[in-house]
Parts: sequence; structure tokens; C-alpha cells
Amino acid sequence: MSRQKEATVAACEGCGEPVADGDRYCPSCGDGEKPVSPAQYMGVSGQTWHPEDRLEGYWYAAVWASLLAPFVGGWIILILTTVLQRRWRHKYPSKAQKICVQGWLAFLAGMVLGFFYLLFTFGEAVG
Repeated sequence: MSRQKEATVAACEGCGEPVADGDRYCPSCGDGEKPVSPAQYMGVSGQTWHPEDRLEGYWYAAVWASLLAPFVGGWIILILTTVLQRRWRHKYPSKAQKICVQGWLAFLAGMVLGFFYLLFTFGEAVG
């Protein structure tokens, strides 16, 4: 049993602490970035969650602040969130998915608000 345990534990290259072979990151320092499949990442094979794979509050604020720039903000934020999603999709899959969803939701909300703005603005001018 101890031989099997020795074969599945390795030392972290960053800090030297023991790391199981199935872990994506060192639990002590977070070092290491072996690519894994989505099934492995989601814990099916015992992968650990990396603390950086979460969407911080300032990203939500930045995405939804795009509504303050009607008509243009939605397009800019859609492009920005798509680029970020492409950059993060392998390293931080959860974060990438969330930024993409928030970008599309903000874009659609901006388009709906813009439609109502135009409707009320030109509706008053005609009527």
C-alpha cells in the first residue's frame, strides 16, 4: 500500500510540498498548470479547484457598467468579453463561461433599453 501511495504523490516544483498526481495545482502554493479535460476539471477524477477560476466582482461591475453608454457600450463589452472568454477558456473554464454569459446578458439588456429609449423618444416626437 505504501508503494502505491509513493507512486501517486510528487513534490511541487514551486514549493516542494507533496502533490497528488491527479491534482492540477499544488494545494500549498497554487503552482502548476497541466491541461485537463472538462470532466477532470469538474472533479470527476479528483481534480482540485483553482482559486483564480472565479469571476471577481469588478468584472461584473465592468460588464454591467456598459449600460451607461447606450448603443455603443453593448457592442464594446460584447467584443471584450468574447476576447476574455477565448483567453481564459483553457486555464479558467468556469471564469471564461461566466464572463461570456454576463457579456451577452449585458449586450441584450442594452439593446432592449436602447429600443425603449428610441421608442419613447421618437414616439413623443411623432405623437
